[in-house]
Amino acid sequence: MSPLGWISKPKIILIDEALNDFEVVWAAAGHPHAVYPTTYAELIKCTNATPMVIGD
Repeated sequence: MSPLGWISKPKIILIDEALNDFEVVWAAAGHPHAVYPTTYAELIKCTNATPMVIGD
């Protein structure tokens, strides 16, 4: 799911803290074959996401 471009902004956006383990995070760009490189910090900044532990 793309982290950007929502018509109706969600009330809360969560981001898994485990993504911070990667230098580059490949995020969805609205199509199954479209992704773009970003960083954990950039995703938090542009989405105003709340970091938390989501996976194991």
